[in-house]
Amino acid sequence: SWTGFVVGDRITDIIAGARAGCHTVLVQTGKHHEQPIETSEPLDPTVQPDHTCADVPAAVAWILTQCKRQKVE
Repeated sequence: SWTGFVVGDRITDIIAGARAGCHTVLVQTGKHHEQPIETSEPLDPTVQPDHTCADVPAAVAWILTQCKRQKVE
């Protein structure tokens, strides 16, 4: 079970979501190709999003599907 979902367009968003124990979705806005935002803590290069999609509506659709599956299981 997840505590929530984080949708972001940079790997630093995904890392923050993973650290918070959330399911993560990377939206390919173009910023996902940019350098990570500088942080005071080292970034974990092994963190990957749970799902990647083209835009926010696709992210919402995927999240709703995951929520429906959680209710069924």
